[in-house]
This record gives sequence, structure tokens and C-alpha cells, in this order.
Amino acid sequence: MITRFRLMVVIALLASSGVARGAITFVGTTFTNANGKQVTSLDLTEPPGTVAGDLMLTIVSVQDNGEFNTITPPAGWTLLREDSAGTGCPSACSDGLHQAIYWRIATDATTTTYTWNFSLKERTDAGIVVYRGVDPSNPFEATSGVGTFGTGTVTAPSVTTASTGSRLIGFFSVQYGNAGFDISGTGMTVLTDAGGNPYNPLSTGGSTAGVTQAVADQTLAAAGATGDRVATVVGGKAAWGIGQLVLLKGLGLDHFEIEAVGGGLIAQQNAGQSFNIRIRAV
Repeated sequence: MITRFRLMVVIALLASSGVARGAITFVGTTFTNANGKQVTSLDLTEPPGTVAGDLMLTIVSVQDNGEFNTITPPAGWTLLREDSAGTGCPSACSDGLHQAIYWRIATDATTTTYTWNFSLKERTDAGIVVYRGVDPSNPFEATSGVGTFGTGTVTAPSVTTASTGSRLIGFFSVQYGNAGFDISGTGMTVLTDAGGNPYNPLSTGGSTAGVTQAVADQTLAAAGATGDRVATVVGGKAAWGIGQLVLLKGLGLDHFEIEAVGGGLIAQQNAGQSFNIRIRAV
């Protein structure tokens, strides 16, 4: 008799293999630097190809000048995390920048353009990135962020995943509008928009009165700590910088369908007769 014993072995192996997650795919991105102008509002367009159920993330990097530059998101967006880097920040910023990440799940009624408002008229970078296959009820496994000054690098602190197949996104910014980032040592890939334009660097110009931003990601093959991701600032100078990591959680593959190949219930197969089974994650 092969049926019960062998199926029990298969199920035990599946249960002991750790948390398996479905594939998370990058859908697209759009981004803008407001043409380098000082602005109190900024419009962002939803990336093409976005459909209901996709996860949308907006990253906003703004200058602080004399006081905290408050970001007001459009309706329906939720703050994931916000990190500051500057003198006296976040309560009494005399100099610096801060970077905020917001999220929402796309719906059939999703607006194609979103307006973000700011309390100060300053230069800003912002973009939307969209992913598919994320668990809509619990999209994030972990996040991190830290601000630093003048090291020539921007560090996004390590996070830890208990899953395989998680998607790690790195968000980097620096308070210098004529810079760029070298992320070759991070193991991540710079995101590109539908026209093939890389999300690195997104620069406002304006030297120390500007902002430069970059976004990259990576699929993690194994569980555990990711390690810090360090981006090198290129063409800039000593300035405030912020690095953030967001770890997306894919749909769980903890349920399986087991069927006999060729049709028929397993219980209906003849005793003593060999047959193949198909295991499909659902």
C-alpha cells in the first residue's frame, strides 16, 4: 500500500521546508523631481500596468529649511515609515531632509494621478513603485531606516526575513541636488520606468539646496538577516543622507492540493498499483 504512508512523507517534507512564499513581481515605477523647482505640491502618476490588488509604494524625499517640511498625502495612502537627517530634526530642523514611504493597495477605482502637499516651498523628489503578488492583508515583513551625515555613503540598516522569495527594496536619498548613487555593492538592481529610465539618480539640481534619490530592489533566495545595504554617493559632497529598507511579504504557499496525475481521486486508485501525484501550492 503506497497511498497513506507516502503522502504523509510528502506532507511532512513540505511542512518542514520553512515558510514558502509566492513570487513577487515588479510592475513598474514613475518618478519626478518637479523639474528642479521649489514646490508646495507635487503630482505623481500611477505606473502603467497597475491593476487591482497590486501594492503601491510612494517614496518622498523633501528638504527641511528652518523647520520640519510636513508631507500631506492624498486620501487613501498610509504612512509606512518616515526618517529624518538634519540639525535638530525632526522637531526643530534648521537644516536637513526627511524621507517618507506611504502605501496603498490598488483598487478598480484607483486614481491615476495623486497630489502630495508640503508645508514648505522646497525642492523634492518623489516616485511610485508597484509590486504584484504581495500579501494584501499583511504586505510588509520588516522595515528599517536611518539618517547620517557627511560620510560619502548612505546606509540602509539590515532587516530579517523568515521567508524565502521575499522582495527587498532599498530607498536612498541625499541632501545634494547634483549627485548620484553607486549601488553596485548592494546586490540590488536599480528600478527602471516603462521608458527604460533608471530610478538613479533622480536629482533636483540646486546643489546643497536640492535632493537626490535612488530606488533599487532584490529578491531574497533565503531566510535570515539581509545585512546593511550601503550606497556610495557620487559627485556630491558631505551632506545629510537617508537609507531605508522595506521587506515585502508574498502570498503564503502554506496550503497544497494533491491529486493523482491523469485524473481521479487518490483514494480511488487501485491498491498495489503505482501512480503519480501532482502537488500544487494554493
